[in-house]
Amino acid sequence: MNLSSVRTLRAAAFLVAISLISPVFVAQRSLLADDEAPWDIPDGDFYRELESLNTYDDSEGGVQIRVSVVQDAFAYFISRGCGELNRAGYEGKALERKLKSLYSKYKKEKGRVLFIVEISGSGSGKYAFYLNRKPEKHLQIKTGAKKHTLTVVEQSHKPKARVWETYQYVPGAPRKVGKRKLYPADDHRMLITCRTIKGDSRKPIKMVLSGMFHSHKSNAAVNSLGVNDAQGQISMRRWNEQIIRSIELPIAPNRWREADMPRDLERLCERLTKKK
Repeated sequence: MNLSSVRTLRAAAFLVAISLISPVFVAQRSLLADDEAPWDIPDGDFYRELESLNTYDDSEGGVQIRVSVVQDAFAYFISRGCGELNRAGYEGKALERKLKSLYSKYKKEKGRVLFIVEISGSGSGKYAFYLNRKPEKHLQIKTGAKKHTLTVVEQSHKPKARVWETYQYVPGAPRKVGKRKLYPADDHRMLITCRTIKGDSRKPIKMVLSGMFHSHKSNAAVNSLGVNDAQGQISMRRWNEQIIRSIELPIAPNRWREADMPRDLERLCERLTKKK
């Protein structure tokens, strides 16, 4: 074999080797670039759109309930979290740590329905109280005859108990009955999920609120019906008359309006999934 042939073979072998190495090198550079790329996060307003898509409300005896239904709890929390991180001004590694923590905290909520429940008095001078220190005990979520276990992911505040002197109202001669511990439901907000209700479910849902105590404002102490906040007194004819009848909210999943996750938020979630 002459020298020219040897050189030609060596050149061919070199080209083959380069062709085999190049894809690996390019892939490694691609992974490195993705790993080191800056974290661009969305503005975080998508959750507001989700919250307004499907709403239900009703009232009974001075107690009002409003429910917003979000088909994917994970999308809601990730979007809201991105907005909070944007406003806080996180960057670099600190931002990466926060995003990973956000993803880890809420990834279990993927595909679950989120119920945003707001309970309050139904107008000026109306009072609504929980009888149970755990407000979710007043709620039920059903599909047909099945009752689903509720999980309170978060709430605006934990209602604080207050002990009230209670009186039976008798014109001119009110009778003290005793003391009652009640939990004010002033503009109380709970974010609730059910492990067994998914966003793609089409079974009719019913949310039931029951066992709430209600009354109205009174400035005349025990000489008139109602709540005297300053004196810590409640006057009523009968206790049972102040407990609301159940409020039942029918929720029809087949009528839910939907919204697609913005592409930038989608890309962020894909990247976080790879880095888990």
